[in-house]
Amino acid sequence: MGSHSSKYNPMRANILTRVMSWPALVFTFCTWVVFLAGIASLQRTCADGTTGLGQTQARTITALLRPGRDPGCCVPYQAAPDNLNTFGTQGIFGWSGSVLPCLRLFRFYWFMIAFLLVTLLGAFVASGPKYGLSSSRPFWIGMFTINTLLFMIASEATLAALDSSPFSSGQPLMSMRTAAAGAIMTVVGCIFLLLTIGTDWENRRGRAGVAKTTGPGYAGQQGLPTTAAGPGAPVGAGGPVTYTGNP
Repeated sequence: MGSHSSKYNPMRANILTRVMSWPALVFTFCTWVVFLAGIASLQRTCADGTTGLGQTQARTITALLRPGRDPGCCVPYQAAPDNLNTFGTQGIFGWSGSVLPCLRLFRFYWFMIAFLLVTLLGAFVASGPKYGLSSSRPFWIGMFTINTLLFMIASEATLAALDSSPFSSGQPLMSMRTAAAGAIMTVVGCIFLLLTIGTDWENRRGRAGVAKTTGPGYAGQQGLPTTAAGPGAPVGAGGPVTYTGNP
């Protein structure tokens, strides 16, 4: 009869996946909150018109660039053509090279925030059932890979923005630093999640180094691995072989 040198317990292996992934999920959620706070503060400052050229001058530039538009639509963070002065945000990924309303200026980063929130909430829910995240591992690997790339973009953009004049002092500087720190830490959290969820703990515990014994004959009776012998061959004539895998 066949035997295993160790017994595979899927529930025990799944507990290890859950124990490893939950701290990473909580950490990533906390970093998401930091990034959210930074972007929300930037959005509020943008609406207040307290930096850059100031609300009055921003309205003047808007009137020159887009006649007939609401003069209150645009505020200091937006980039303007060089001949009208610049706010220093041209060339930063995620910001347009033209004047934009505040509600549109940070839309790419609000999308990042919403996408990661949906991913984290789904992962928290998926980690609850019997087989947890391991039963849908490829899906979560894909989702957190996308989030990692998005927040790498956010990290580059926020760090680049710190070198521009609108964010060189005061509340805008602190808000942008907060957003940059949150983006960088979120990248780290997503990478940890890719490691913990992506590692096949179940198969590592259930298959690695487990020798399977099969076949009748002397070798099988002695608990030695054997190969199947051809038709008409003497019992136990098969040679030894060792392999791993589930029964």
